[in-house]
Amino acid sequence: MSRYIDITLAQNSREIVSNETSLTPALKMLTGHVFFDDVPNFLTAIEYLQSKNYWKSDERQRAFRESVLKREAVQSTYLGNGFAIPHGKPSLVDQTCITVLILDTPIIWDNVSVDVVALLMIREKDSAYVEPFMNLLMKGIEDKSWFISKMMEVK
Repeated sequence: MSRYIDITLAQNSREIVSNETSLTPALKMLTGHVFFDDVPNFLTAIEYLQSKNYWKSDERQRAFRESVLKREAVQSTYLGNGFAIPHGKPSLVDQTCITVLILDTPIIWDNVSVDVVALLMIREKDSAYVEPFMNLLMKGIEDKSWFISKMMEVK
């Protein structure tokens, strides 16, 4: 998953999608999964967003959260302009879901300020969901006001 995201980011950073029609699948996927709230730190942000998905058991939910934290320890998922995309092991995900948290008050994420957190909870068989979202995200990193307005539309 991390390699796929890295490749997608590298490709998209060269050519950010400008046709908003191509972003429609990602916006539809996010409907009902966008939240505007404040949390005190990155762990609470992850727990908050993770709680919005379905989990077969508390143990699987905890194991996924631990995999997200281990991933962060290896390399930060901070992308720039206040955006972070934490993610964990796809094998621990019961239902594919991407949740987005827009913060009024930024939190510290690996020594930088973050005010947009998108938790990727993608099963291996659903990896096609990542690309449309990454296109949307890359456009959002370039224009955060635009991204936030799109998130308000699908909230």
